[in-house]
Amino acid sequence: MTESNPNAAGLTPEEILLRAADVILPSPDGKLAKPVQYESDSLRVGVDLGTAYTVLVALDKDGIPLAGEYQFIQIVRDGLVVDFIGAVDILRAMKRRVEARLNRELTHAASGFPPGVPQAEVRAAAHVVETAGMDCPN
Repeated sequence: MTESNPNAAGLTPEEILLRAADVILPSPDGKLAKPVQYESDSLRVGVDLGTAYTVLVALDKDGIPLAGEYQFIQIVRDGLVVDFIGAVDILRAMKRRVEARLNRELTHAASGFPPGVPQAEVRAAAHVVETAGMDCPN
């Protein structure tokens, strides 16, 4: 059995996953999400336009999840964005709710994509993120 290595915040990967389960919520989940107190300017934001779920998550400087949402929506098939407008609409709504929880604007995000996806599709995912109102370096 191997030991888990804590990150910069002193949490093990297992503790980070438990934290993520507490703060990354279904969208909309029918309950009020708690506001998050985070004073630092350093914030990491990630978006995954998955084939089944779209995920938006905000992390602190140490990679600890602060707030996020996920929603079942089929806007991507085999790595291809097949519903650009639907993807933008969902991501904008998720962004607004996460911003409300964090009491700050999300200005940038990285997008995730599986290995082997053509560069044109990587750019398409970045365009969704950018059209939803966040800069995307991908």
